[in-house]
Amino acid sequence: MMVGPMTQSLPDDERISAIRDRIDSLRNQTNALAERALDAATHALEARSAARATCNHAAQAAQMRVELDAVEHELEGLRTAMQTRGVIEQAKGMLMLQQHCDADTAFATLVSLSQTSHRKLVDVARQLVAALPVGADSAT
Repeated sequence: MMVGPMTQSLPDDERISAIRDRIDSLRNQTNALAERALDAATHALEARSAARATCNHAAQAAQMRVELDAVEHELEGLRTAMQTRGVIEQAKGMLMLQQHCDADTAFATLVSLSQTSHRKLVDVARQLVAALPVGADSAT
């Protein structure tokens, strides 16, 4: 029941009962609104937190670019190693045959020649392979 001019014509007990009913109804509505407001606030907080946690695409893209650059650099180094390994191994073998030494000593010789001549190891190996005749060793 509504409290107002119509309830004034009711007896006191009924008026009090109508007022109590209206107060209870308003309390229920207020509680329902408070719950909805709390739910909305919670949802808004979750949405803001999620947005901060997932909206760092620019930073993620920058990090991925750095990692990709590192992988590309490593790949380029591996390609170079694959291309130069054969001639270095060939030069080592030729030195081992000519100087009657092991692989580590032959490689150390190549490294030493590279450092003293200030040239890349692969360039020293190429020159050595080109300079030594096929089948040449120190016994002939």
